[in-house]
Amino acid sequence: MLLPRRNVSGAHAKRGAGTSRANETAALIAAWFGDSTVIDLVDTRTGEVGGRLQLTYRFEGVEEGEPYVVQQELFCTLDHGKIAAADLLCSGFLPRAPAG
Repeated sequence: MLLPRRNVSGAHAKRGAGTSRANETAALIAAWFGDSTVIDLVDTRTGEVGGRLQLTYRFEGVEEGEPYVVQQELFCTLDHGKIAAADLLCSGFLPRAPAG
């Protein structure tokens, strides 16, 4: 699933708007995992592609009693050390065998 680019910093908006956009983005991401009763970060990687920051992370979790795995890859354009734009690729929530 490729999500549309999102301006998360509000670098060109009035003062305080960046915080609002960042909070909205954080709330959106938290909602994706909000029904999980277990969530563990099992892998992370960082890199650079064409001058953009690359973040890759994988979670294993449980939602409604069903174990899942999900991996996301985030490509960020930075502006003065803050994320100005981000493109997110997500594997979707995939079933996994229970641990044990």
